[in-house]
Amino acid sequence: MPGTVTPKSLQRSVVRVTAGFVALLAVAVGAAITASFDGSGGTRAVVLVAVPAVALVAGLALALLLRRRMAQGFAEPIETLTVALRSVADGDFGGIVVVDGASEVVDASVAAQAATRRIARELASTARARAALEHTGPAIDLIRRELQAEVEPRPPGFAFAAYFDAGIGSMAGDFYDVVALPGNRAGVVLADVSGRGLSAGALAVRVKFLARAALQLSMTPGQSLDWIAEQLGDISPRSVACFVAVIDPATNVIAFANAGYPPPIVFAAKQEIALGATGPSVGALSGSWRTKQLRVGAGATVLLYSDEAARSAENPTIVDEAAVERLRSAVREHRTATADAIVLECAAAIAPAVPGRRTDDLTLAVIQLDRARDRPAPPPQEPAETEPLQNGRTPAT
Repeated sequence: MPGTVTPKSLQRSVVRVTAGFVALLAVAVGAAITASFDGSGGTRAVVLVAVPAVALVAGLALALLLRRRMAQGFAEPIETLTVALRSVADGDFGGIVVVDGASEVVDASVAAQAATRRIARELASTARARAALEHTGPAIDLIRRELQAEVEPRPPGFAFAAYFDAGIGSMAGDFYDVVALPGNRAGVVLADVSGRGLSAGALAVRVKFLARAALQLSMTPGQSLDWIAEQLGDISPRSVACFVAVIDPATNVIAFANAGYPPPIVFAAKQEIALGATGPSVGALSGSWRTKQLRVGAGATVLLYSDEAARSAENPTIVDEAAVERLRSAVREHRTATADAIVLECAAAIAPAVPGRRTDDLTLAVIQLDRARDRPAPPPQEPAETEPLQNGRTPAT
């Protein structure tokens, strides 16, 4: 049959038996020819009858020998190996044994033994992982619930929408939150804890509630980050990239502090202003965080995004400026749409760059100030340093 591979030991046995039979047949034929020339008529008759009979008996003997050789070398060991493999299929991983027989069958049984042991190890590992998941699953669900943004009344003149896509694999420490503040103001927090796993998620929960408490205590964004860092203490080797803002729709003032988070972009009055870092990531370096503020006109839009949204596919350690430009273009083209529509357009704009599921959490958020609040406003300028909050409101520039 085309494509059929005959084991080498079987090939050798067939060659030996065939050679022996041919040699015996040649001897018999030679004897018959000699007798036909040298012997008498009776002798010739005996030889002519005896030679074929002897050749036939010898051929049958060699065929039986070959059959026995095949049974001992292949059929019996393969049957033993088949029974053992069926036991493995039924869940008995101690059933494979190294059988005696042809070298090919012995090699196959050794390989089957190794494969069986590997399957047993992987099944044991899977069982341990399942048990660990059953043990940690409730904790993961609890952390994810705690990291969800709170649903609170939003101040008039302020709209917020977000898009969150959890990456595949273990839990990451990304979250966003909106905090209702006195004076119809809103606090906005986005953070990304380095690393993955339960510990990263637990640290993210701590950061979330520390940030909420700081803002509710009327701390400025910079003071909030100072206090968060003080409360966390040494979190090495982890770090937290965090953006904190206080937005006052009544005056269109945005006060913010940025601890190593990708710079949010303000779209206002035909200008685009990046809200860059005002200090290092929390936990990465010691230091403090400045608060800056920016006053914008009505209808301003702010785009916020995590580093996963701008990660280069070729080199994940650098920012993909093309991805950032796609986000900018999506906001420019849909400035008149709602915040919910804009954030979905931004997600669609960067989706083709990373086909399939992402490996890290992706966060996109859009803040809009009410267009209907038509009041004179100076042209937006670069964010300026600000003093601490006074009387529950960010001072205007």
